[in-house]
Amino acid sequence: MPPIKRGSRLHFGVIAALLTAFSVFYFLDTCLRASEKYFWFDELCTVYICRLPTMHAVWQAVLHGADYNPPLFYVLTRAANALFGEGLVATRLPSIVGVWVLCLCLFRFVYRRAGILPAWVALLFPMLTSAYFYAYEARPHGVILGFCGLALITWQMWDEEPRRLGWLMAFSAALGCAFFTHCYAILVAVPFILAEVVQVVRLRRVRWGFWVALIVPGIAALVSFVPLLRSYRAETAGTVFAEMFRAGFHQLPAFYDMLLAPGILVVLLALILFAARHQGFLREIKTRELMLLLGFIALPLFGVLLGKLVKGPFIPRYFMSAVAGFALLLGFGAAWGKARNIAVVLLALVMTCAVFENFAKLVWHREHGAGEALEEPSSKAPMNTTPGRPLAAYSILTSTEGSPFPIIVVQPMQFLYLVHYDPRLAQRLYYVSWSKDDLFYRLYRAIRESCPVHYNRELTFREFLPQTKRFYVTGDTGYLYELQTLLERGAKIQSLRFGGAQFLAEIQMGGKQ
Repeated sequence: MPPIKRGSRLHFGVIAALLTAFSVFYFLDTCLRASEKYFWFDELCTVYICRLPTMHAVWQAVLHGADYNPPLFYVLTRAANALFGEGLVATRLPSIVGVWVLCLCLFRFVYRRAGILPAWVALLFPMLTSAYFYAYEARPHGVILGFCGLALITWQMWDEEPRRLGWLMAFSAALGCAFFTHCYAILVAVPFILAEVVQVVRLRRVRWGFWVALIVPGIAALVSFVPLLRSYRAETAGTVFAEMFRAGFHQLPAFYDMLLAPGILVVLLALILFAARHQGFLREIKTRELMLLLGFIALPLFGVLLGKLVKGPFIPRYFMSAVAGFALLLGFGAAWGKARNIAVVLLALVMTCAVFENFAKLVWHREHGAGEALEEPSSKAPMNTTPGRPLAAYSILTSTEGSPFPIIVVQPMQFLYLVHYDPRLAQRLYYVSWSKDDLFYRLYRAIRESCPVHYNRELTFREFLPQTKRFYVTGDTGYLYELQTLLERGAKIQSLRFGGAQFLAEIQMGGKQ
């Protein structure tokens, strides 16, 4: 059979069929995942902030310490809720669309240089990494991936047609939208800067339009960055948070392990298949494109440097755009052998099968009424995914319904989750810390004072213990050490029960406090 001629109707028909099939599958897979993953602490912050009546109220809540994101993320989430109502899928729609846009943009970017099959490899790769988790997460990271993809293709088109100012303006707008979605998204500009430096050296002249397109949205974004940084420093001052997430180069290996672990077999297969063809790779890719993809791969490194500069945190999920660099690397790597090379066909087939296998596992879990084992890749926080049963993991706690005793939730992120999903129990739930310098004490105060959510005022043990002699303590078993601290203050454990990963202790206070 003769090869399909590039530019023919059949050629574009194949592309249209592939992208349509991918899009249908992607939304089916991602929306199904979104529908069975309940909102966790970070997402609930988004939910409550976006319930506020105006963007002015939203911004005031953010500056009060309820969250730390620039305004565009909330604008997009509020728009999704206004159109489709608040829900597990609707509230995550900006992220769902964002990662889909990234995949399509990766396809287009690689296709223009290498053809259909390498582009297909690049398109699928994000779904085989931890970055895919953020496609169904009501946080900014999936949204940023979409703007990153748009910046890639608009930069490519302007680079090929520098006289077309429309592409340059679109590139600037895409970067600006990323900047106004998350503070660390400013780093998305770094790979493009590196690529432009290569171009300046090659042409021996400066393309001033690029720098204007880059600097203007950056300066505009500083309007929101400065007050956010002040708020962050004020709220985290004196807490262990800043120390726990202090930027350091030792965090880089863990980041790449987290990002690539789900798709490591694909990466290893690609290395094996293409190991002997490095010369072909260098012929296929332009130097500035190589610098661009290496810049994306190195985003965590720039994140460490930025964190040290502004004394900000290094949290791995902030740098998910690095996945674009790896996707481009695999895509251009697949171009070494062209479409008829059996190695490229094998890689594309393995990746397609891996994506379908992940979907099949999800469907199996849903059919059997069991939640998929899932955790947030960056923090390793477990997600609750049991269909129709958001409190499935907390049966030991719900068994206390009818008891008059208050309940201390010692695991900080569980408190807001339980308040949200069990309103009947919420009036008995308390978040109690040992110090007012506890970060979550401050967060719960800011959320309660700024957002339309009602729960018992956060307390310290110094405030709680004198007025309450009998109560429950609950959390996962990693927080059992809290009981020892209470015992040292004269508490007696009346009973201690375990249910799954959770414990429930009935406490009677007496003696010293």
